[in-house]
Amino acid sequence: IWHTQGSGKSLTMVILSKSIALEKSIKDPRVVVVTDRIRLDKQIYKTFQNCGKNVKKAKSGNDLIALLKDKGNENITVILDKFQTALKRNDFTDPSVNSFVLVDESHRSQYGSAHARMKRMLPNAVYIGFTGTPLLKTEKNTARKFGGFIHKYTIDQAVKDKAVLPLLYEGRSAKLSVNKQQIDKGFERLSAPLSEAAQRDLKKKFATISRIYESEQVIEEIAFDISEHFCKNWQHTGFKAQLAVPRINTAIRYQKYFENQADPSLRVNTSVVFTPPDSRSSYDDVWRDAGSEAINYWNRLMEKYRGQEEYENYVIERFKEKSDEVEIIIVVSKLLTGFDAPRNTVLYLAKPLVEHNLLQAIARVNRLFEGKEFGYIIDYVGILGKLDEALTHYSALEGFEEEDLQGAVLDIKAEIRKVPAKLDELWDIFKSVDRKDLEALERHLGPKDIRDSFYEKLSAYARILQIAFSSDEFYREYSNRQIEAFRDELKFFQKMRLSVQQRYAEVISYKEYEPRVRKLLDTHVGADYVEQVTEQVNIFDEKMVQETLVAYGKTLASKADMIAHRMKKVISERMEKDEAYYRKFSELIEETIHLFREGRIDEKEYLARILKTRKDFQSGYMEGIPEIIRDKETARAFFGALSEVLSDTHGSEITEKVRDEIAGAGIEIAGIVEKLTIRDWKRNPDIQKKMENEIEDYLIEHRKIFGFELTFDVIDEILNRCLKVAKNNY
Repeated sequence: IWHTQGSGKSLTMVILSKSIALEKSIKDPRVVVVTDRIRLDKQIYKTFQNCGKNVKKAKSGNDLIALLKDKGNENITVILDKFQTALKRNDFTDPSVNSFVLVDESHRSQYGSAHARMKRMLPNAVYIGFTGTPLLKTEKNTARKFGGFIHKYTIDQAVKDKAVLPLLYEGRSAKLSVNKQQIDKGFERLSAPLSEAAQRDLKKKFATISRIYESEQVIEEIAFDISEHFCKNWQHTGFKAQLAVPRINTAIRYQKYFENQADPSLRVNTSVVFTPPDSRSSYDDVWRDAGSEAINYWNRLMEKYRGQEEYENYVIERFKEKSDEVEIIIVVSKLLTGFDAPRNTVLYLAKPLVEHNLLQAIARVNRLFEGKEFGYIIDYVGILGKLDEALTHYSALEGFEEEDLQGAVLDIKAEIRKVPAKLDELWDIFKSVDRKDLEALERHLGPKDIRDSFYEKLSAYARILQIAFSSDEFYREYSNRQIEAFRDELKFFQKMRLSVQQRYAEVISYKEYEPRVRKLLDTHVGADYVEQVTEQVNIFDEKMVQETLVAYGKTLASKADMIAHRMKKVISERMEKDEAYYRKFSELIEETIHLFREGRIDEKEYLARILKTRKDFQSGYMEGIPEIIRDKETARAFFGALSEVLSDTHGSEITEKVRDEIAGAGIEIAGIVEKLTIRDWKRNPDIQKKMENEIEDYLIEHRKIFGFELTFDVIDEILNRCLKVAKNNY
């Protein structure tokens, strides 16, 4: 089963396990999930646990045997080498035909001696291989040998389904200046004592691209570019990055550069993670030529954190968190495979990788995360070459079939070329409006659906610019004049957004994209346009309102809009407290706005009417509300509830005298409710029943004061309304 990296391979294993358990024809099924890395084993074990599956983890070879002997263990996770240690101590065999072995990253484990040991212990099991990367051409024979493909979930499918993110690729290069003549002369002197064959071998060894990218000047050049790129585009956004380098000495050099950066604005918090020197499986690759500096560095880390596992856990947890304590992890080979950190967004490649290792590495940044639209591959060593060539031309990936790599990476140029289109989509909202008339543009955004579309399109334009500004290609693709125009348009619309927020009493953020868009605005847009509107004007504070109107300093209509929409916002928040009262005010404000929009009143009268409505709203005045309850909010709410019910049944009989009696009843009912409210009374049905009984007793006792008969149906409706008012006010 090929299940693209990051698209839920572990969940597929869980669901397969559940399907097997539910299949009645399979008696006492057993699922054994085999991985070849400790971190993968932990990850899959946690996935099974979090999905509510009964799962056990084999801690040793003997523990594996004990778990297999106990038929009650439905799901077992184990690291591949536990089979070897188990067979050394015990010749145990489980002959069951109802065992299912799910082998993760099976292109590494489904053949050879490792597979033979699994077959010795579980000879009759069904073996299902899983891989997160497509098989190499040479491995497809292996797949056929083990039964062929059950299912493919390709890279292209996973991206289309939004199970993983598309990856944007950008090739960057250190500005190298190589004095070839001087290097050749020095090499000849150095290798003079060696034979001709030895000289050729030595030259070949040190002429590789890896060696070139380990030289001090090249490291400094790339490190500076990474510092600048990360700090300008990603720092303090909550997103993180990895830097892959060839050797441990190189990793330490990079970290020293980041730590000793003289310019505070370019400082990045980094940590190194690499295989420890006593891990024999990777010792030759990672620690080859590592000097005493690297050994001493490692020993200091172990002394400080009291062990490799403690150190790695500390770094990885900080990397996965939003905090900036670890912003970039520098890695050699570890954490380039089987490592999930959704915040991980950028992979800086300063080492050559090929085939599976390359696909595994770039998949570190394709995980879904809120506000993350792409993973970014910044390549300093020319791994993929030009992306306008066919994928089969990539020497680093030539071992794969072209169709299997479809959608693996996208050229960042393709996204950058969308900038003008996103800007056009934004202007399309205003196609019927004069672009130079700011007042008309803002009025056009009066309806909420048009405003929502504006915010959405502006967010999309800002995000595409964020991608563009992070790439060197942007400055190659467009002239300085065009780039300035794009920036100016963002300034213009950002300023309009803030003005519209004030005018229509909204505080709109870019939601999950806020950190990245905020970073863009802070870096590339003048500070006078990026302040956030957070302070709300208290519409009942006369002084504050007047100060805001003076500071706002725009048209009379925009001032009226600002007051009107702030009142509507307050009304919306308070509606449940006194529905009758607030609904009437809301209708009055809407009517005034409508009259202005239709041109039946001018700006001056629009502002005058809105200010009068605000004054009445503040004082509690409304036509038809008796004076004795205008400043008694809860009594007024009960009055409104009674008035609406009685108007529906005895509308023509509601005289001014009756309204005064209803106002008195509102005051009395407010007193009854207040007397009975205790802590958590809304969860106490006995208290609520008592409220209803006492209000009912009051209404029956005083029913003659209204001048008409109250039926029991009317009383029941009044009780329902009054209890609702009580719950929303007390």
